Amino acid sequence: MKISLLTVAVVAVSSLQVFAETNSVSTSPSAIVDGSEPTEQQKKEFLSKIGGIGIAFAPVANGALVKRVLPDTPACAVGMKVGDIVTQIDTKPTKGLKVQEVLDRIRGAVGSEVDLLVSREGQPEPIKLKLVRRETPIHKDRLSCE
Repeated sequence: MKISLLTVAVVAVSSLQVFAETNSVSTSPSAIVDGSEPTEQQKKEFLSKIGGIGIAFAPVANGALVKRVLPDTPACAVGMKVGDIVTQIDTKPTKGLKVQEVLDRIRGAVGSEVDLLVSREGQPEPIKLKLVRRETPIHKDRLSCE
């Protein structure tokens, strides 16, 4: 079966929204392509090239509020916490961005770096974090690294 990259990209983008708080969360790619579903191997190969940092968030007035930090992820490793507000991604403000816009900035090639500026209650100065994107596992038994 031949699948175009664009079609597989749509499958990947819709499935990775598991890291955002939305009304329709999908935990696995499941789109029908040309009348047939991509194989698990095809999904895995494509998704392994897209990296993330492992947070669930919701847009708020001044940025992206961290609702969950997934275990065994770059965000967990650098000490991100529930309640943090991501105010910048790679020097670009997150204020006023929609979920998909934040996702598009956080995600990138596995192994690439992303810089975040995080506001934390009780911290007078914003926290600068440098994370390396990677494939982020989803543990059904452990939903938070805290």
